[in-house]
Amino acid sequence: MSPLRVLLLVAFVLFGLAVPMYFLLMEKTRPGGPGTTLPEPISYAKPSPGGQFVLAVFGSVAAEEALKPGDMKRHAEDVRKKYPIPGMYTASGSLVYPLEGYTPDDNAYLTTDGRCIARIEGDWWQTRAYPAGTRLPPEEEQRQLNAPAVSLYADGKLLKSYPLKELLSDPSVVPHSPKHILWPGGAVLNERDGRFLVYTQDARRATFDIRTGEMVANEPMGFGNRFAQLTIFVTLGLTVLLAIGLGVWVWKKRRLYAANTTTTGSGN
Repeated sequence: MSPLRVLLLVAFVLFGLAVPMYFLLMEKTRPGGPGTTLPEPISYAKPSPGGQFVLAVFGSVAAEEALKPGDMKRHAEDVRKKYPIPGMYTASGSLVYPLEGYTPDDNAYLTTDGRCIARIEGDWWQTRAYPAGTRLPPEEEQRQLNAPAVSLYADGKLLKSYPLKELLSDPSVVPHSPKHILWPGGAVLNERDGRFLVYTQDARRATFDIRTGEMVANEPMGFGNRFAQLTIFVTLGLTVLLAIGLGVWVWKKRRLYAANTTTTGSGN
């Protein structure tokens, strides 16, 4: 057998092994697959800006018991030992007000005085690392669109909660994981202005009053924003005018140069 045939045979065998291994790996790493480990609700304590208050949030007891020994398990145990119930505490450990419910620490936003809290709701964060090319079934998508997406609290009392359908204008462009609508695009608490800004994956920005819980704006971002569109149109208009002006100037310069050349040639 020639060396070329040997190489082709080896390549064929390796390709035949690689294809099933690829699909087996995909099966083990997709959400819900046998090898998948999704994030679980784990207890944590989050200090307010300045550190005068601490928000204690309790996770799943079963999830915490299943944790391997380490910093995360030890931290969850310490939170439950130090704080009797979930809620807002002073830095010294005195309860200010209770607060139930779970959202990861990077989805909970606290004011400096500890009075106001804004939360990004839902369990979409468990599969945010697994965007899929397919869509959820229509019934499940509608259920998640009707579920709370943003909640605002003052002194432990719910001011207002907004379903996801009130934040999105075009749910069809928002990516899905095999289990969730992956709608969040980030959030910012601007305490100086008393505004909580939530960005969505359909290029919109919802603005809330952190003290009253009211939604004061829900507007498109980027090219969908009217100010951005106006800026683009004005810039394009000025660019076109500048190009026309430059073209006219070059044309006149060339005509003047041609006329001078003709005159000089005639004089000779």
